[in-house]
Amino acid sequence: MSPNLENTEPEVDLFYVMKKIGDFFDYLGELTVRFIQFILRNIFIFIGLIVVGIILGYLLDSNKKDEYRHEIILSPNFDSSSYLYEKVASQQDKLDSIIVGIEVEPIIDVFGLLSSGSNNLEKGEFLSENNINISTHEPGNQTEIIYKLHKLTIKTDRRDTDGEIVSNYLNKLNQQPYFLKRQEIEQAHIINEIEEKRASIKNINNMFQKMGAADTVAKSDFNIEMYPELNGLIESKNYLLTNIEQLQISQVEKSKVFYDIARVQNIKDNTLSYMIIIPLVLILIYLLLVFFLGKYKKISARIS
Repeated sequence: MSPNLENTEPEVDLFYVMKKIGDFFDYLGELTVRFIQFILRNIFIFIGLIVVGIILGYLLDSNKKDEYRHEIILSPNFDSSSYLYEKVASQQDKLDSIIVGIEVEPIIDVFGLLSSGSNNLEKGEFLSENNINISTHEPGNQTEIIYKLHKLTIKTDRRDTDGEIVSNYLNKLNQQPYFLKRQEIEQAHIINEIEEKRASIKNINNMFQKMGAADTVAKSDFNIEMYPELNGLIESKNYLLTNIEQLQISQVEKSKVFYDIARVQNIKDNTLSYMIIIPLVLILIYLLLVFFLGKYKKISARIS
């Protein structure tokens, strides 16, 4: 008897599962038919709700102003990152009729942060040891000051066709006296550094000329034993040229307190029309009312 039971049990289980699946689809089909019948019985109510919703949606859409985003990648200089974030936060309640919103967030570049110098590497180790995540940004944790680039988003209620709205805001942002004074000092320092490195390159070139002029070498006290240092001189010159290039880039970026590296303007925020939202909301409210009224009638009949 037991072998026969073992053979028939899997067949019974499979038959039971298939029956349950069939019952589920039958129930789903019955619900669909009932819902269609419900719509057909109340078709004029649904049409009325849709018409009213479209009219209300049209009125709301006609009063709704288009909103445009302008995204600017900024490089804050002279330790001005904290000032930028405080300035944006303090202006949230003081926006004019054109600018309707301002946001700022760091552009997180962990590799660039840690590879840009030994000091930044030490900062990264310190933050990691203190459980401060440098790969994500949480507003208010003040880690934004360690990043070089930041995205400033300005929202307006109209197109900034000629870029004047964004430019005026950035010009006002760049007029803080303390940072302007620091800009003057650091720009002068960069110019001096470039001149010194160019002077060093000039001296190296003079040494190359002495090495290349055999008659000059023979008649002077220039030691021929310095020729093995030729590779070192070439490396030094290349290093100085690279430094000058970096200083010139820094000179460009520090021509403003907040240097705008790139802008993407007039990004229109496409929001769903109220002519779609309102009819759907009205229909949903109607369906919920019908459902709860039906439940109420059943419970009342059961109690009575």
